[in-house]
Amino acid sequence: GEYFVKIWHAYQNIYCLTNKGSIFAGGYNGYGQLGVGDTTDRYNIVKIPAFGPNATHSGNSAKVIGFHVGNGGDGYGNYHHCFAIIEDGTLFSWGHNGNGALGIGNTTNQTRPQEVTAVGNCIMVQSSYLTTFAVDSSRNLYVCGYNANGILAGQTSATNQTTF
Repeated sequence: GEYFVKIWHAYQNIYCLTNKGSIFAGGYNGYGQLGVGDTTDRYNIVKIPAFGPNATHSGNSAKVIGFHVGNGGDGYGNYHHCFAIIEDGTLFSWGHNGNGALGIGNTTNQTRPQEVTAVGNCIMVQSSYLTTFAVDSSRNLYVCGYNANGILAGQTSATNQTTF
């Protein structure tokens, strides 16, 4: 059977990874952070349809091997965004996209997982309220989001970096 092997809690949300690479989510969904295609809150956990043993991406298995939920920064902790790495190293992101922290080229919130095409063979991802960092299998570091105080390892800029 399928069972939970890891659980994350982020303020008003819960995310659960199963032994078969599925992700389940529940709670507040005002920015699409549950990844199910809408912004309706869920009071029970639901499976994110993009991932798991029967899901595929470009013909490859979409079993999740890594997951990260970024903290909210609105004072209430609601601005969550999520990242999943599947078996082939493809990175997906969804949820709150303030300052381009999802790395998909825009600042529009996403209610379904979107492929992050700028990072291939992803092995690690970490995000905060407005900034995200990813590492590929060659140990290259990718950054996106808000560049206040030069956090993206460059000159300080008020310009959003919406792609890695």
